Amino acid sequence: MKKNLIIGVLVVISILSITFGYNQKERADLNEEKALENAILAGEAELRAQEQMKISEAHERRAEANLKDAIRQREIAEKNYKKSKSK
Repeated sequence: MKKNLIIGVLVVISILSITFGYNQKERADLNEEKALENAILAGEAELRAQEQMKISEAHERRAEANLKDAIRQREIAEKNYKKSKSK
């Protein structure tokens, strides 16, 4: 009798362990799929970030060129003002 009870308990524990293990495997497979999707999204985001960086650098170069032009134009305006003032 005791032997049958022990065997019954071990069978129940085995079934529970197998069920738990299968559930864990399913969750692990799902997490792996999500991880792969996230890796793809991260790669796409990195490419977009690099493109935005290039655009930002181009804007920065344009802004620097505009600043230089503005400084030159101010100098020309100051010279013209001084010339017109001296007349």
